[in-house]
Amino acid sequence: MIKTALNSCGEWAYRLLVQARPRPTVLWTKDNAEVDETVNIMDTDGVAQLVIRNARGYHSGSYKITVKNASGVKSLTFKVIVNGKIFCCFV
Repeated sequence: MIKTALNSCGEWAYRLLVQARPRPTVLWTKDNAEVDETVNIMDTDGVAQLVIRNARGYHSGSYKITVKNASGVKSLTFKVIVNGKIFCCFV
């Protein structure tokens, strides 16, 4: 498992090159549930991307990307830990 730490109010992005035929479906989860709307997910031109902006404590957890097509399933799990204060200023 990959572990990543970031500071409260920080930004973090994970990009994964996805090359498969037929084109796979990509699913991101956090702690075995659907990723909430505060996390941006993009899947374009063979790059799957998850972006956390203005990180908060509730963004901490185990994130998993699952890539699936007719040839099989692959997944990768990583842990995100948000350090810092509970509250932060918005710019």
